[in-house]
Amino acid sequence: MTFPAESGTESIDKTDEMLVSLAKRGGRAIKILVGGLICYSLLLTIAVGYLIYNNTHETTRIHSAVDQAIAKQQQQTQKQCDFYGLIAQLPIASNTTKAGVTLIADSRSAYVGLACKPSLLPPSADLIKMAKKFNVKVPE
Repeated sequence: MTFPAESGTESIDKTDEMLVSLAKRGGRAIKILVGGLICYSLLLTIAVGYLIYNNTHETTRIHSAVDQAIAKQQQQTQKQCDFYGLIAQLPIASNTTKAGVTLIADSRSAYVGLACKPSLLPPSADLIKMAKKFNVKVPE
């Protein structure tokens, strides 16, 4: 079987048409690819922006909660300082029991341990005398 011979011009024209068709399809494919990349970039930018906004909002919320907790703790510490400061400065009677001396000595320790301000006055001579009698340590 033999095929009719095509002329050289027809063969070149078909090749040109094929190349033009491939170029058009390739151009369309590139346009679609570029459009897809642009859409992907926009979506990625929106997602990152949302994450940054959400992270900032969450960080602010956490800082606020921590600040509130610190303020509450400082109030509680101040109440303890007030309480222990009152007891630590009580005068000692000559007939005070070991429990009374221990209460005052431990209150002084708690006051110092909490780093309360102002500093306590030095322990009285009576407190030191009674603490020695009952073998109770009194912080300076």
